[in-house]
Amino acid sequence: MDPLTTLKEAREWFFAAAVKGTHCPCCQQHGQVYRRKLNSGMARALIRFYRYEKKGKQDRWMYWRLALAPIGSFCTEYSMLEFWELIERKPHEPKTKTKDSGYWRMTMRGRLFVEGRTQVRSHRRIYNKKILERYGPYIHIQDALTDHFNYKELMTGAMPEEED
Repeated sequence: MDPLTTLKEAREWFFAAAVKGTHCPCCQQHGQVYRRKLNSGMARALIRFYRYEKKGKQDRWMYWRLALAPIGSFCTEYSMLEFWELIERKPHEPKTKTKDSGYWRMTMRGRLFVEGRTQVRSHRRIYNKKILERYGPYIHIQDALTDHFNYKELMTGAMPEEED
């Protein structure tokens, strides 16, 4: 990068290049914009949260390992459901040494999605744990259950056809 490049120009360049992963021209930190799809593993984890919640009461914070234990290794992407506003993370207690409480609860949108009463956009563009864009077709939970995780798609940034 030219030393006379403005911060705005560097930022524009970085986000264009970050689709495949790059280093920031200002701080040299690696960054990548991920395009994530709501897939079957995530949908199964959401259903498991829903069933676990039904045993207790709604709006109850659940420890993720207890809620997802029956599906074991298939629950590794459950936290991504937060980017679809289907679950929410319990705020961290500042007095503890852990960075995350490990407790989650379903949102009303998450319940409606599991019950087949609402749809969500299939994809998210995410950078630094923030949603940059919601895109793709609107889907039901049945659609997500048939769409398996694809590592190559995640790492190459493949995008579905844009729909309004």
